[in-house]
Amino acid sequence: MPSSARASALTRKEDVDIEALNHNFESIARSESRSRLMPPTLLNEGQAELLAGPDMRYSLSIVPRDNHARTVARFSSSCLPQLSSIAPDLIFLVSCDKQTRQLEYRVLRPNGKLELECLPGENECGHAAEGSANREDLVVKTVKASRPLLGSGEWAFSEADLSAEELSVYRAADTKRLLRVHVASPSSSSEGFALSPDGSQLAVMTRDQIAIYSVPRE
Repeated sequence: MPSSARASALTRKEDVDIEALNHNFESIARSESRSRLMPPTLLNEGQAELLAGPDMRYSLSIVPRDNHARTVARFSSSCLPQLSSIAPDLIFLVSCDKQTRQLEYRVLRPNGKLELECLPGENECGHAAEGSANREDLVVKTVKASRPLLGSGEWAFSEADLSAEELSVYRAADTKRLLRVHVASPSSSSEGFALSPDGSQLAVMTRDQIAIYSVPRE
């Protein structure tokens, strides 16, 4: 797919109906939204929204239920940023360095406080993150390729192009790193990892097996 067509599809505006449910799956709030850069990202405080500005500048806003938006972060990116929410109520933001076009990520609180930041690394081609069910830990995965994949005009690549991945487990309260895992033969899965509900174990899928790691508590 040509890059211009891809950008057009990603930035198309759509009407989005949002419904919030409690732990019994009962509706507690409803709202309507108009997506801009990407589908809504929901937090306890409301909806996180990205706005594009000139010269590759972006702003991140939180729109609570009263619709009084507040800007919590401003940054530059040479690619379309990717935004998601992870437990416990954190923002995972993936963008590209303006000069090198290499991927980077940030983990932020809803008030904009920066908790984790990964500076651009050579031949990094993907990031993913998730939190544990008990909301006490989070894991971030970084994938590296054996050759540059970003900015080369190539949308297709093979599993053999993936050279390694690193996974780090952090304590959510203070983002202290509890475990680091290096995988020399990563799978082609976009995620391929999972924290146990209590955060005590990390499962990682490689090309030929699933490895289980214990997560130290201190």
